[in-house]
Amino acid sequence: LGWAWRHSLFLPQAFALAGEVDITRTRAWETGLVEVQDLGSQLVLESGPAAVGERWLDACAGAGGKTLQLARMLGAKGRVDAHDIRPAALAELRTRAARARLPNVRTVERPDAAGYDGVLVDAPCSGTGTWRRAPHLKWTTSAGQVSTAAEKQVALLHQFSALVRPGGRLIYATCSLSRLENEDVVTAFLAAHSEFTPERAVSPFGA
Repeated sequence: LGWAWRHSLFLPQAFALAGEVDITRTRAWETGLVEVQDLGSQLVLESGPAAVGERWLDACAGAGGKTLQLARMLGAKGRVDAHDIRPAALAELRTRAARARLPNVRTVERPDAAGYDGVLVDAPCSGTGTWRRAPHLKWTTSAGQVSTAAEKQVALLHQFSALVRPGGRLIYATCSLSRLENEDVVTAFLAAHSEFTPERAVSPFGA
């Protein structure tokens, strides 16, 4: 197509496109060869990668960007259960999974209680990490919204951590820049759940 592009400095399988182009109008996207996802979102799972053949839960899956990434990591013998309280988001996820030809993705209303090798909680948040893309949010995001989000995040970690099998992994992520929603949430969770211990990222990607 003659578009300008470059390899990501961090992930060899990620490509950055320059300029205002719409990849969703290409045959490559329509046939599931590529997917659109922020690099920051991709780094979440790359910093604590899943192993081939494991069973994972994407607890706050939304439209499933990280779900699809997980499915590729786990391979044909692995499985991702995708859960979200928004049916419309899960419907879009099913469409994306079918386009990407990933049969190891399953949307679930109630996750399995038996336990997963890994659980991803990409929690709803204040969204302060998206301010560069949407600068107006700097004037519409309140301190109260940040505090409310943090309370919900601790509750979600408490709820879904119960589905991690012994020896499994729990990954927590937000798109917030606030310490209240990140370090403080993790500290509160660990204080209440001594059965979990923090681990360093496999790769910090320069952070």
